[in-house]
Amino acid sequence: MRYLWARHRIALLSDYNRLRRDDLRIKEVTELGLAYNLLTAYTSFLAVDTEVRNRGGEQTTIKQPLPLPQGVSDYAVGGVKLSLAPSSLLARKEAAPARIEERAMQGEMKDQEKDKRAASIQKIKISGGLTKEAVLQALEKHLGDIHKCVKGNDPGRNLVLHLTINPDGTVKSVKIAGRDFKNPAAERCLLEEVKGWKLPAPHDGREARVTVTFVFAV
Repeated sequence: MRYLWARHRIALLSDYNRLRRDDLRIKEVTELGLAYNLLTAYTSFLAVDTEVRNRGGEQTTIKQPLPLPQGVSDYAVGGVKLSLAPSSLLARKEAAPARIEERAMQGEMKDQEKDKRAASIQKIKISGGLTKEAVLQALEKHLGDIHKCVKGNDPGRNLVLHLTINPDGTVKSVKIAGRDFKNPAAERCLLEEVKGWKLPAPHDGREARVTVTFVFAV
């Protein structure tokens, strides 16, 4: 019972000290802890070992593995093979589709640039309210699309297109000259592609006509 009373008394005095510190209460708590061998804010237990553990005097370092704190990267640990860490494997797995998509986009861009280099405009004739420079600049953007439709179909020959342009710059009609397509799908591809073009609007608000000759590398 006396130990229970001492613990209760120490707890009560400690609560009072939290409200208002008093040296007499501190002294009483310390004396109770020493008298009843109790742990208080001012007394502690001390273990005394009389046996000599390290007789040779040589120190030994023991590595104790511990988990990393939450949110800390594996890069905080030196010498760790990050490629084998689960988090690294997950990151690589998540990044793989992005790299595949990036390579596919790069390959597509290279193909488009190759198609552009394989086709060029040899001659252009304009009648109506259009300037040659504006039309030429607009047509050069479609070189890759033109070559994509006709490549593999006698690419060494020229292709002549006769275009009728609406007042808003859209293509009203298109006629193909200069070659006979062996593959009907190539001709359909070309007609659908050209009909979707948007050229500069004629400045006089009327229809205009454009005749353009494309040449393709063999």
